[in-house]
Amino acid sequence: TATYTAVLTAQPSGTVTVAVSSDDAGVEFDADDGTTGDQSSVAFDATNWNAPRTIEVRAVADGDAASETATLTHAAAGGGYDVAAGYEVRLSDADAAAAPQNVRATSAGPRSLSVRWSASANAQGYLLQWRRPGQAWSAERQLEVRAGTTSARIDGLETGARYEVRVVGLNRGDPGNPSAVETAAPASTTGNRAPAATGTLPTEVALAVGETATLSLAAAFADPDGDALTYGALSSDPSVAASVFGGELRLRGVAVGSAEVEAWASDPTGAEATARLRVVVGAALTLADAEAPEGGTARVVVALSAPRMVATTFGWRVGADLDPGTADADAGEHGDAAGEATIPAGETRTVVEIAIADDDDVEPAREWFEVALTAPSDGCCVLQRPQARVAVLEGVCDRTPAVADALRGDEACAAPTPAALATRTRLSLADANAGELREGDFQGLSALRSLDLSGNALGTLPADLFADLAALRYLDLSANALAALPPGPFVDVPQLRTLDLSANGFATLPPGLFAGLTNLGEASLADNPGAPFPLAVELARTDAAVGASGPATVEARVAAGAPFALRLPLTAEPGADGLPQMVSVPAGTTAGTSFAAAEPPGGALRLQAGAPTMPAARCGDEWPFRACFRGFAPMPGEPLMLFRLPPRALPAPQPEPLAGDDLRLPLSSLVAAGDAPGALRWQATSSDESIATARIVGGDLLVEPELGAEGRAEIVVVATDAAGLAATLRFEVQVEFFAPSRQAAGWRSVLRNVAPAPR
Repeated sequence: TATYTAVLTAQPSGTVTVAVSSDDAGVEFDADDGTTGDQSSVAFDATNWNAPRTIEVRAVADGDAASETATLTHAAAGGGYDVAAGYEVRLSDADAAAAPQNVRATSAGPRSLSVRWSASANAQGYLLQWRRPGQAWSAERQLEVRAGTTSARIDGLETGARYEVRVVGLNRGDPGNPSAVETAAPASTTGNRAPAATGTLPTEVALAVGETATLSLAAAFADPDGDALTYGALSSDPSVAASVFGGELRLRGVAVGSAEVEAWASDPTGAEATARLRVVVGAALTLADAEAPEGGTARVVVALSAPRMVATTFGWRVGADLDPGTADADAGEHGDAAGEATIPAGETRTVVEIAIADDDDVEPAREWFEVALTAPSDGCCVLQRPQARVAVLEGVCDRTPAVADALRGDEACAAPTPAALATRTRLSLADANAGELREGDFQGLSALRSLDLSGNALGTLPADLFADLAALRYLDLSANALAALPPGPFVDVPQLRTLDLSANGFATLPPGLFAGLTNLGEASLADNPGAPFPLAVELARTDAAVGASGPATVEARVAAGAPFALRLPLTAEPGADGLPQMVSVPAGTTAGTSFAAAEPPGGALRLQAGAPTMPAARCGDEWPFRACFRGFAPMPGEPLMLFRLPPRALPAPQPEPLAGDDLRLPLSSLVAAGDAPGALRWQATSSDESIATARIVGGDLLVEPELGAEGRAEIVVVATDAAGLAATLRFEVQVEFFAPSRQAAGWRSVLRNVAPAPR
């Protein structure tokens, strides 16, 4: 509404009636004549002719979006008056498109201009208009641009001529108020190369209301000529604010909606490159991290940044944790759960509940899985934090009860965190009746330096029990029932200084017992059935069988591993040149010195490693309360005989088919002994004892057919001397039926020599 006043300019001779009328139905008026009757006129007389009368004008909604001008006519009659006066009222239509802002016109070539602008409210399209200065705006010099587009190109212009450009918003085909006028001229860019987009801007950016994002325009454009570039950007919708500061594009979510943002770079000649991206603004959905004990329920809070008028329904799904630095919960605990949840209208949060299964596995104190959102189908919202991590509080609940009790103290068994376990330096389970320990019982104790497991009747140890204890220095396993250990039981604790295995059930030292223990200074194996255990360095040929001709490669070995550095003399009979005087095995290893030995003229060479020296300086009165190296008996290793003459197979006899029920051959007719002293050890087997059996009887090989059988069987005879060298013979017999009995008939193949092998 608006008001204006009317007054006569001279005193009338009588009553003057001023009638008001409008040429536009979009204008209504009330003329104040002091009555409640007709409001379309006002009256003056000789007493009030010069008192202004107020007339109120109202704009009435119509069916178009055009702003217009109405003329109100005032016809005065009576009292000597017969005149009319007009009054113009300009109507600004509420539906009219607002004037576009930020219009920018730049050269796009010698005959073209590029024009950009910001979107205007209510605009359902635009008119892009241009003219030379002094010309009128006309329909011949305009382009209609579709809704949602905020840039256009004008072609066919004159190079170097100045043009005025403006943009008018359209609503239902009606033009709104025009933008400010921008002036530009098409320019020739001969010899200049235009900038180019690098493709590094994202194609879409999601923002919550009020959230901002900054993108690099300096990285998004490059100029092939090395020209300095200037940058700009425009948003197609006011729901997204786009601004440029130096070489950065800053985007801000103003309201729920979406916009196309066009960014550009210009060189000094006006040549340009452009890039576009879509920005979506919505209410933000976020997930919060959660935790729950094994067997409990994880409560994951999903929050909406602002309440909506309608319910917000979204999907969620459980998956593996993507952090490689943390332990993953297995699918059995969270069940690969999935579902939908809803935030009611007017509210801003809900809770997704995920049941955590309770298993009996020994697992890390904290395991993780991920919950991920899927966007609501109505496109309302931005997934600002679409993933959350859920911690399963394993604690020490599933570990051996004695271990769990020792680790949790007075807290709940789920309470120890990975950080708390990683700071533990001492743990004692002495006489705790632990029973059998489980793999993973000591998981996460990365700082543990002292572990006492004595007096628990332990009969076995899991293979990887000490896998996490890289810092361990002291380990007491005394007074248990251990008779064997997994291979290399202590390779994961290379810093171990003290190892107590006394009062267990070891009859022999387990292979690889000391492997990896390069820093061991104290060890006890006293009070075991096999104590004191022989501590000897054995020599082994590594290049071929012991009886093969030379030269030979020999290596010093300790099957259990060296508990400390072993260095001892080497003896050879007869003496030989080129052999080392000493051999050694480093602490914590099973193999040491390797050397070559030439074959002597006589063909035989006997090598032996002497007895190691115990590090007595670390034991005895100087260290009265420490285990040192007790329970060992240092002694020389077994002699190694190189280049010996092994047993050899003799040519096979060629008998006629033999009558009777068996074959009997003297052993001396089958194998000749080598040069090792003592008798040969014999073994005879049959490949099929249902056809025939083979055995040694006195000095003979006896092959007997089985009653009722027919067929062939291979007989294998092995003769081994005292040095472990062997000869092997193989031949085949055939059992046939000859009524009334069966007999073993004839040799099926010639006995053949087999290369000797160590035994």
